[in-house]
Amino acid sequence: MKILITDYHVGCQMWQYGVLKELNYDVEIYSLSGHTHYLNILNIPYKKIDSNYYKNNQDSLLKFDIFIISFWPSHAIYPFNFIEFCEKYNKKLIINCGHRFNIHTSPNIHENMIDSLSMIHNSSKHILAVMSEYDYHYIKHYTGIDSKKLYVYSHHIPKKITNQNILINNNNINTILIGPAHNTTIIEPFNNLNELNELSKNASISKLCNFINFNFIKNLHPNYNYIDLINYKACIIFPYSAFSISTVEIYNLNIPIIVPSIDLLIQYKICGDVCVFPLYCSEKDYQLLKYKNNKTEYNYSPNSYNNIDRQFWLQYIYVYTKKNTIIFNSKEDLINKIYTINFDNVRNEMIKENDIERIDSLNEWKNIIEN
Repeated sequence: MKILITDYHVGCQMWQYGVLKELNYDVEIYSLSGHTHYLNILNIPYKKIDSNYYKNNQDSLLKFDIFIISFWPSHAIYPFNFIEFCEKYNKKLIINCGHRFNIHTSPNIHENMIDSLSMIHNSSKHILAVMSEYDYHYIKHYTGIDSKKLYVYSHHIPKKITNQNILINNNNINTILIGPAHNTTIIEPFNNLNELNELSKNASISKLCNFINFNFIKNLHPNYNYIDLINYKACIIFPYSAFSISTVEIYNLNIPIIVPSIDLLIQYKICGDVCVFPLYCSEKDYQLLKYKNNKTEYNYSPNSYNNIDRQFWLQYIYVYTKKNTIIFNSKEDLINKIYTINFDNVRNEMIKENDIERIDSLNEWKNIIEN
């Protein structure tokens, strides 16, 4: 059995390759991503292709039995129609949807995607799945479909790192990272990094304890390896999207994650990559998507900047679905929490949670590949 992973997002390729190799499947990556250097860092082999490759090289696909597409899902029907190809040659297609199925779609393609997702869901051979809680509800909102849950897990991170705490630098124990990995500016409700550190310093003096300092991951480790991060006390994540692979990696590394409350996200407009407009479509197309929800059982739109709508949909962001995430509601609340929470206990609970999720993920993938 030979499997091909192909899409535009290197994060999807990394973790799916990891889980399939852990299960000893023969798997290849044909990548359309502009960030394949991350695959190089992990020594994951791949073939770099462009969007016209499949139309001109259909014969090269015949050796594969299963195709996996995640981001963006519309890649399954254009510019090359994988659904038609799989039907014609009796192949299996797995759509493991990541980050909203209608990204980069016109209203016309949006309707085609809904029809295609329904066809895949009703097929006895193909699989319609999602890699996040947000995508599960997002697809259900537009289609009414209960997708299979193949949730993201960082199988590409070596188990020798996630399975133990490797003390590299004692100085890291009193430092809290700020992420996600590429974040160098977002720190609301604080005005800047200096303010955050000054408040923490004052608290340490009043509490007669060691000063806990903060710094951006990017400042400390511009090109980090996973082992660089594991001994830090915790990491504050300021979410920018429904989920990002770097945030998932930090959680699966058993590093305690601290996040602002949903109210703070809305108040400071922290999480901008949730609605498809303006990043992925025009305002005109966005208005059509915003109101095109005839099949929904939800009372709120995921493609709306109305605060009530956002309050509902932000609850499904990755960090708010994890049971060991630490949430702060104000500047004072954050400073109080970092000096009162037992982060070793949180880390131990995360290890238990992540071990269960890893095993569940392996079992779920094996089941859909074999059946």
